[in-house]
Amino acid sequence: MGKKVLIIDDEINNIKVIADFFVKQDRSHKVMTSLNPRQGYQVAIEQQPDLIVMDWEMPEINGIELLGMLKKNETTKEIPVIIATGKMVSSDNLATALAAGAEDYIRKPLDLVELEARVRTVCRLNEQYKQMKELLKNEIDLKNRKLATATMYASQRNQSLIQVTDKLQNVIDGPESKDPRQELKALKKEINSFLDMDDSWENYKIHFEEVHPQFFDKIKAVEAKVTNNDLKLCAYLCMGLDNKEIAHLCNITHDGVKKSLYRLKKKLRLGEEENLRSFIQQLDTVEQAPVLG
Repeated sequence: MGKKVLIIDDEINNIKVIADFFVKQDRSHKVMTSLNPRQGYQVAIEQQPDLIVMDWEMPEINGIELLGMLKKNETTKEIPVIIATGKMVSSDNLATALAAGAEDYIRKPLDLVELEARVRTVCRLNEQYKQMKELLKNEIDLKNRKLATATMYASQRNQSLIQVTDKLQNVIDGPESKDPRQELKALKKEINSFLDMDDSWENYKIHFEEVHPQFFDKIKAVEAKVTNNDLKLCAYLCMGLDNKEIAHLCNITHDGVKKSLYRLKKKLRLGEEENLRSFIQQLDTVEQAPVLG
């Protein structure tokens, strides 16, 4: 796929040589040119090129000054720049260009073989940088979503416990003549409902999917016959909870969790060598629910 290339140079012959190079390299390239650095700066902002090749020695604004302007602007700071020069050719000049933010530096008169190699390297490194940045963003987003889910779940349980505590305090503060057994039985039943969590499952699913969009649809796309308990386990695995935490939340033993996870793994048709936790967490990062084969 062709790239958008901006050439900024106050010499028309230099622009023609570089423009011809990119057109011959790939006719799908879109080549933009500017003889004026200020105009070139505006073109960079408006057109967002994939690469800028520019001269160092230019009137009004030289290449290093223009480079500084580009790197300070949020919309252009990540556009890779190759500096081309016929006068500033010392090692110190090279160090100056790189320190200012140039990705590479080439001497004039241009050697087209060298230019091709430098362009290829800069473009490849820039693509790798974009991929790494996207992976890092996805990882940060995933961690933030897990943190938000855990916070939401803790808040829900805390609210329930506060309600029970208030009711228990009312029993303690009640008149001595009143038998508290009936109220304590009601509180015990309420606590058991919190441990069970089935009554609030539908509400919990709604809140969970606000943080993890389509998560349960993705699970059902892998296996349509999953139960609410299966989905609950998947949600806990997605949140990164360990077996001990899951046992506490589900009010079952550690062995009970292991058996439930084993059955879930079989239901999702995962091989012995496949990790259930990794599968669930990777599934959460998929943008759309997978299509059953």
